Amino acid sequence: MSAPCQVCFKPSTSQCSTCKFARYCSREHSVSDWKRHKRECPTLAAGLDSQIGYPLTVKAAVFPVEGGEPRIIDLPYKLLEDGHYPAHQLDLTPVLGGATPDRTRIEIAGFDVGPPLGHRLILIHNDNFLAEKRAVNMGIQAIHKGRGYKWCDNLLVVRNVNKRERAWQYQDITPADVEAVLKRYFEQGSDGHAALEYADAVEESNWLRDMGSQTMQV
Repeated sequence: MSAPCQVCFKPSTSQCSTCKFARYCSREHSVSDWKRHKRECPTLAAGLDSQIGYPLTVKAAVFPVEGGEPRIIDLPYKLLEDGHYPAHQLDLTPVLGGATPDRTRIEIAGFDVGPPLGHRLILIHNDNFLAEKRAVNMGIQAIHKGRGYKWCDNLLVVRNVNKRERAWQYQDITPADVEAVLKRYFEQGSDGHAALEYADAVEESNWLRDMGSQTMQV
């Protein structure tokens, strides 16, 4: 599915001719977004070296703790130097506050079995929500009808792709990611385990088995 429109989140049909990042469903939305986009457009077009330290945003999905449909937000992030390679640092405070984040990779359409996505979705949540006795996420409860894992607090999901120009890249999340992938993941009773492509899942299972064997021998 094509990247979403920057304005309305519907599938896009065109992109900014300069930076090739901003996407739109119509000329009207391209024009209406220009006041915002013109500040970042030259920086995006110039490549990673020019983006270091510059405040950017990416569209992410929030499953709010109070329930209701997922919200699409513009999540702030910056590209920072991290050793030999630049790294994108997300600002999670608008969603998680000061909580310690944990991350889960979702690479297939569904938790148990599904086709590979060709990209990653990163589910980010409060790693200490049980110890902190955070409220149950009513939106997730509604999706799995109370038969799955009791996620608590807000949940955030971002879309991640392979390295481009020496760094992992974030892309705007799409409606298909939310509807066809994430809701299926929660419907199947996910408890924070990664939903990986088959080869990765087998490798991870074998690693856990080997680690268990080593522990027993000790």
